[in-house]
Amino acid sequence: MARLKSYLTGADLKAIGEQGLLSILEENFSRVERPDVLRGIGEDCAVIPISRTQCLLITTDTLVEGVHFRLDYTPPYLLGKKAMAVNLSDVAAMGGVPTHAFLNLALPERMPVAFVRRLVQGINFWCRRYSVPIIGGDTVSCPYGVVLTITVLGKGYKGKIALRSGAREGDLIFVSGYLGDAAAGLALLEGKRKPDTAYRRLFRAQLDPIPQLELGRCLAEHKLASAMIDLSDGLATDLAHIVEESGVAAEIDAGKVPISTACRKLARESDASALAWALFGGEDYGLLFIVSPDNAEKIRKELKSLTKVEGPFCVGKIVKGRGVFLWGNGYKKDITHKGYDHFAKR
Repeated sequence: MARLKSYLTGADLKAIGEQGLLSILEENFSRVERPDVLRGIGEDCAVIPISRTQCLLITTDTLVEGVHFRLDYTPPYLLGKKAMAVNLSDVAAMGGVPTHAFLNLALPERMPVAFVRRLVQGINFWCRRYSVPIIGGDTVSCPYGVVLTITVLGKGYKGKIALRSGAREGDLIFVSGYLGDAAAGLALLEGKRKPDTAYRRLFRAQLDPIPQLELGRCLAEHKLASAMIDLSDGLATDLAHIVEESGVAAEIDAGKVPISTACRKLARESDASALAWALFGGEDYGLLFIVSPDNAEKIRKELKSLTKVEGPFCVGKIVKGRGVFLWGNGYKKDITHKGYDHFAKR
């Protein structure tokens, strides 16, 4: 018993944060160096070669009631759609094509059947859209709320898979879509604001994100992105992952960060910072991709045919050094890993 108590005292996860937890995991499950694993920890998807030309992509994400969503403002259909979308977004960030999925559901035993039906219908929306069948999984009773874990398998082609490690000094930083809308939408929902026309895009960004699979595939197929990641944790944190994997630094121009009119309007009304939502809010689920200057014009030409892509927007550049820095009117600020952290002090 004394030994057990020793494990339940001392520093906790709130003290070390999510990055500290990831460090513990990497210490014990060090990055695999074997021929049948091209990429593991440190990417949006694991990458496993399955033939001379093709690779298997694997990603998994969990949504937990009370952490990622609340049922008092999240309709079950949209919850299901989002749970699938965030996994597909990881495949998009690798430039891959989703093929199959597994679904694990933990539900309270008194959960109404009507709720479960709509939840599953929401998951199936993206499954039908991209021909991704659910081929297995697990269901369990959970007394604490709803928990969804989805694992998506996909395929990519050797030499045309976008990794986080390819950014080089002088490259440009691009994002697809406006940033901060999802965080602004969450602020509206937490404030119990009813949906209205002026803020429709903010509610939609938070509750019903769209995975950028066509964009990711286009960038990978034409080898236009030297590095890529999806925007799940906020521009500051997601860009930090790229510069750490690439051994470089990044500079963001505060004046070039794309922020929608609705997001700016809500920020003014609520005495909040639209720029902070854009940099640190997360859950926008667009793509952040690094492009050589030679490919910048090609990017704009190739993406004209993708009607659901806003932008792309160039927000900064890759430089020598380490970290992520924000440049504004007369200031330079280190914002490395300032985005969402599941275990941070609040």
